[in-house]
Amino acid sequence: MNLTPDQQVIANCEQHVSGITTHDHSKGQIVEIKIVGEMNEQDMDMGEIKDALPRLVQECRNLSAIVMDLKDTEYICSTGIGLLLMTKRLSESRKIKFHLCALSAYVRSLFEITGMDQLFEI
Repeated sequence: MNLTPDQQVIANCEQHVSGITTHDHSKGQIVEIKIVGEMNEQDMDMGEIKDALPRLVQECRNLSAIVMDLKDTEYICSTGIGLLLMTKRLSESRKIKFHLCALSAYVRSLFEITGMDQLFEI
């Protein structure tokens, strides 16, 4: 099967970030990334993810939105928060929408206490 350039980038990202699904939409492709468990350097290869997500944003030509599903995210370390901010900033610079959805109780509380809920579309 021949993959489009966008599909190749997404497939490469899937190798480093589990829980990625894509949806084709009339205005472009939407990538949903579901983070399960703890978003920290012990449980996730943050270095690989920090490389994969910017590549996804920069190299996908038909990408219209990224949605991060945090329903099953039990913990986010400071590096994880930095990754979310970096991905948001890169997405916005390319006119790609970046949303967080279904925040777990822990993540919602963390975002409300720190004011991060004002920085992201949730």
